[in-house]
Amino acid sequence: MIVASPMTVSKLDSVCIFCHDTPSTSDDTDFGNVLVDGGSVEHTFTIENTGTADLILNGTPLVSVSGANPGDFTVTVDPNSTVASGGGTTNFSVQFDPSAEGYREAMISIDRLDASGNPYNFIVSGTGLVTPTVVLGDNTVPANGARLTTGPTQITVEFNTDVKNDGSGGAANNISNYLLVEAGDNNIFDTNACGPVGVEGLKPNDIAITINSVVYENNGGGGPFIATLDINNGVALPNGSYRLFVCGTSSVEDLFGNSLNDGVDSTIDFTVAIQVDTLPQTGFTPGVMTQLPHQEVAMKYQQYNSVSLEIPAIGVQAPIVGIPVSQEGWDLYWLGDQAGWLHSTAFPSWAGNSAITAHVFDANGEPGLFSNLKELKWGDKVIVHLYDRAYVYEVRSVEKYIKPNETSWVFNHEDLPWLTLITCHGYDKNNDSYRWRVVVRAIQTSID
Repeated sequence: MIVASPMTVSKLDSVCIFCHDTPSTSDDTDFGNVLVDGGSVEHTFTIENTGTADLILNGTPLVSVSGANPGDFTVTVDPNSTVASGGGTTNFSVQFDPSAEGYREAMISIDRLDASGNPYNFIVSGTGLVTPTVVLGDNTVPANGARLTTGPTQITVEFNTDVKNDGSGGAANNISNYLLVEAGDNNIFDTNACGPVGVEGLKPNDIAITINSVVYENNGGGGPFIATLDINNGVALPNGSYRLFVCGTSSVEDLFGNSLNDGVDSTIDFTVAIQVDTLPQTGFTPGVMTQLPHQEVAMKYQQYNSVSLEIPAIGVQAPIVGIPVSQEGWDLYWLGDQAGWLHSTAFPSWAGNSAITAHVFDANGEPGLFSNLKELKWGDKVIVHLYDRAYVYEVRSVEKYIKPNETSWVFNHEDLPWLTLITCHGYDKNNDSYRWRVVVRAIQTSID
């Protein structure tokens, strides 16, 4: 004869979840809010046998999980199969690891051999949260790496989840949670992150752009979740390189207090630039020495410390200088044995399309730095050395007969970091010019 053995289950913190044989809604356990990407919460429960006969747990497994989201709740420690009478206890543990955002639920079942019926069920639940991030999609405008011919007066930023909108320190409608800067005279962003000036924050060489107001919309709570920034007092941004910091360090937070990117800033880079109608002329007359004119101040190249280009397959290793752009394009007369980054394209290592050029024949009539560029093939490495890092790219295409007016090779937008290497090809002595351009495209594959 099997004698009924009253069973109670409680958490180890002695909060009684149910103290009776008939389950009820009061038995349910809420694990709370847990991040989807790497978060988890575990509760340990105690089964106590207050009856006069041993309690035999009969399930396979002893504690089972079913219901709407069983994969989100895992029994990590099993109870003993026999619980002694007169106050004997055994423990089991359940871990909540949400696989998706929103409400998650499962049923915990404990089968036992007694007269009160099987199984003993109660509900476990929790809410999955996602780490708030900026979505670099269609609703974030300008796009990261975009090249614009007209400067914006407004920027929109999309978040992947609903964030605070109460004007507080963690709110998306607080202008203090954004920092918009223009690269200074060196055409490099010295500002690394949001934060107090002098610690992180705005660095002296960069130029702060006014953010006048921010409006946030969650579209009824279902998204998309978009902040709209009015900038620069309503005046279109002039030509230049710009970076918007959406602050995770200061910081934008979701409705539960989780910081953007776990406390790391998001950045959006874009340029406003003159539209150029022709690819640069990168070669002099082969075998002939060309007398160079004086380089005017407006044409001076930007010198960078510790920024260089390496192409092992063709023996290229040279510093990179910045080439200013005008309505006539880029003037490479004085480039010599250096590589030139074309202003108005993405800075090398950034997301977007970075154009770098060098001579096929130099002013002395000798083969230049890119004389063998057309010999590259798919998979060859191109390395940009930038301060203490090496940005490694791999060749994906080599085009040898590009017309000079096919500027889309330089100006087409890319979401990922690409290099476009350009030099001249096919000297025409009748016109003393080059008929074609060699264009090599390479995508960033690693950072060492």
